[in-house]
Amino acid sequence: MNINQKTIDALYELINQCFQMNRFCDSLVSVLGVKFAMNQTSDKIHKNGICHYFPSLSDSIGDACLERYNIIVKYGATTEEPSDYASVTEMIEKLEERLIEFQNMYMGMMKISFENNDLHIYSELSNFIEELNKIVGQSILLKDKIGYYGEDRIMDFDHDINNFWNL
Repeated sequence: MNINQKTIDALYELINQCFQMNRFCDSLVSVLGVKFAMNQTSDKIHKNGICHYFPSLSDSIGDACLERYNIIVKYGATTEEPSDYASVTEMIEKLEERLIEFQNMYMGMMKISFENNDLHIYSELSNFIEELNKIVGQSILLKDKIGYYGEDRIMDFDHDINNFWNL
């Protein structure tokens, strides 16, 4: 095997966290669309760049970093995510927080692969991070925008989302 076991274990955790993020996002957009009737914002987050990104990233990582080297991908369990929020602002803030946490964990995975001299894995992970950086940037912008719009203008935010959606 030409990948250090520590790198493999960290890749398994990264893949699991991709599915956890997808579960978190799916739960969030359900509340956003149903409870707050923000169907445009819900659709953007769900289908246009964030929720659907994570299972795709998981597949790419599994293919390029494990299966290419004849290592079977192991999928861990996901845990339940919140199914209610008090406000849209809380939801957008939580989305940004979780995306930044994921980005930090991803960069930690890159560091693990580098420190274990798994430079072939580091290289693959480097190829995938650009899109993640764009998603984190989008979440920062969403948080800034909901701060300016405020809870009393969430329908305007929903209406205008195409003007500040850049994924």
